[in-house]
Amino acid sequence: MKKKNIIIKPSKVKNIKDIVDLIAEVSLNASVIKRSYNQIFKKYKNYLVALDGEKVVGTIGFKIWPNSHIEIISLVVDKHYRGKRIGTRLIEEIIKIIKKRGYNSTFVLTDAVSLFKKFGFAGVDIKIFPQKILNDCKYCPRNAGGPNDPKCNEKMLRLNI
Repeated sequence: MKKKNIIIKPSKVKNIKDIVDLIAEVSLNASVIKRSYNQIFKKYKNYLVALDGEKVVGTIGFKIWPNSHIEIISLVVDKHYRGKRIGTRLIEEIIKIIKKRGYNSTFVLTDAVSLFKKFGFAGVDIKIFPQKILNDCKYCPRNAGGPNDPKCNEKMLRLNI
């Protein structure tokens, strides 16, 4: 049996439901914020998908905050496809897109610290991006009070590109 190649591509409208479903599935057991169809629809051009044929097996996106702070969001890989470097490839491609669009840094709030550090991300003080905490931490599936809460295992990392 021939091994299929996983392709990383910009998302399309037809991928939105699959992106929403994949994020929802993973958000049950991880600190990934669940996103609605409308939330993804408004920003689908800021998302990439990993495709096995027509099946969405991974996704990543970015969000533009005030003052041009760019956050990498929703890095998710289907549990049956983990360990195949799909997450790594998604991060590589989203960094290229962020740079191509003229931004010189990006940040992520993640529990996958070692993965992001492979790309040169370094820890930063959470106080640099207070809007993130005020707007998003309340939607975290772990429902912690934010990265300074002892129940939260996420760290804020930043990359200058």
